[in-house]
Amino acid sequence: MDEVGQWDAKDLKQYSEEEIYLNHLIKLSKHLKSKGINNIGVWTDMLDKKKMVNEQLKDRIGKRD
Repeated sequence: MDEVGQWDAKDLKQYSEEEIYLNHLIKLSKHLKSKGINNIGVWTDMLDKKKMVNEQLKDRIGKRD
């Protein structure tokens, strides 16, 4: 997740880079939680770079448990 730089063009037609990144982050987190991993750390440089650490991110993470 740390060095995402290229996006699938077909996905960009439907979603923004931020949305693709967050969807993938949530998907990976759900997978890890399903394996019993409850403490998940993520470097936030990509999130900070795109100004994605905000209330919307907290809401999305909260809604996904």
